[in-house]
Amino acid sequence: MEKSGSKKQKKNRITFLTVACVFFGLTIIGTLLLLLPFATMEGKSTSLMTAFFTALTSSCVTGNTIVDTSTHWTPFGKLVILVLTQLGGMGVISMVVFMVAVAKRQFSMSQIFMLQDMFTMYSSERVLKFFVRVFLGAMVIELLGAFAYMPSFISRFGVARGIWYSVFTSVSAFCNSGLSVIHMDSLEPFNDDPAVLIVTMILVVIGGLGFVVWTDIGDMFRRKERRRAPLMKRVRRSLTGLKTHTKMVIRMSVFLILAGAGLTLLLEWNNPATLGSMHFGQKLLNSFFQSVTCRSAGFSAISQTGLKDASRFIDCIFMFIGGSPIGTAGGVKTVTIFVILLNVRTFMQNKREVVYRGRRIPDTIIRKAIAIVTVQLTVSIVLCILLMVVSNVSMADAFYEMFSVVSTAGLTCGVTASVDTAGLWIVMIGMFVGRIGPIMMLLFFQTPSPGRNDVRHAEGKYIVG
Repeated sequence: MEKSGSKKQKKNRITFLTVACVFFGLTIIGTLLLLLPFATMEGKSTSLMTAFFTALTSSCVTGNTIVDTSTHWTPFGKLVILVLTQLGGMGVISMVVFMVAVAKRQFSMSQIFMLQDMFTMYSSERVLKFFVRVFLGAMVIELLGAFAYMPSFISRFGVARGIWYSVFTSVSAFCNSGLSVIHMDSLEPFNDDPAVLIVTMILVVIGGLGFVVWTDIGDMFRRKERRRAPLMKRVRRSLTGLKTHTKMVIRMSVFLILAGAGLTLLLEWNNPATLGSMHFGQKLLNSFFQSVTCRSAGFSAISQTGLKDASRFIDCIFMFIGGSPIGTAGGVKTVTIFVILLNVRTFMQNKREVVYRGRRIPDTIIRKAIAIVTVQLTVSIVLCILLMVVSNVSMADAFYEMFSVVSTAGLTCGVTASVDTAGLWIVMIGMFVGRIGPIMMLLFFQTPSPGRNDVRHAEGKYIVG
């Protein structure tokens, strides 16, 4: 028992170190490429810190920057950022699996089981086939997104620049990065353009739903026995066939989008710095955009510095939650929060089991969800305090910045570009931990305790609450 437990623990540590090293290696390569003279616009200079920070924020798909991406980097530099964003957004494990597939190498059974466990794959579908489908699906979605952007961008910037902006923005939106090569104020110049904002929201939501949800929905439309039925009947039948995980993700995602949009609209309605001067349709559109983007995307259509403190606090909660498991978004994930809320409801109803749609949620999943939230919240608060100490940043700005960074949301009130070197290192630590954090926590909390799981201890008497 102890040998098998320690062996699994060793494998988990090796896996974590591999993931961390791949991410760090990707950042180092990006840094070296961005330091090349032809990566920086004429008349501007790129320091080692600027190149490293930009490479890290790109590969971690965070979106915080210390220089204006649209004017500081040449087309080559922007291409490097785009590639880093694409690889980082799809995730290190996905990238490794894809490279192995390209090299036509075989996975061992232990590696396949490890990946199935890490990504909580509920089907018997092979891991390699799953990730190939994910990559092909991502490429198709990003291509369709680029085509959808082109009418707006080409009409404003011409054919060449319009196509380039469309491709970059599509990849950035789908990967939930929020980096923009169009304007230093992100998408604020387009807050009156429904086409641009709606396409961006669709790409962000699709990327944030998670790859397992994609495949489940895709399988729903491919079921042969339902192809001959009328469309609405097919949809109703297919929805009942979705996995419990998918239903939970969709339900939670819809609730968060609607709740975030409603609260933003209510709190910012008369704020002249954000929605105050807009007509009703524009207010509604930008409220939905803020709700979607603050969960992980990082694009801004309204001024983040102009938000009321109440709106910023609510946005911190949404950034902390983030997207859904096994997707391009960050945060503790929607399902994690949903499981905790179900646990609270179960306690209030004095029931013995946590149940969702007739299915019991295992105690291990509940404990894991509580542990992930606790660790992520602790890391975020500690980094907030450190940022306030070393850079003399106000509490409201520090919390907004660090919750955004650790959740890889990328929204900023200008703090990142104004802090000193010590503050930048804290921000970068937040980026790195935020991106590899969910993988690290899964590996950590799945580590067995050799020789103890078979022991049932006497019950103690404690008082809580």
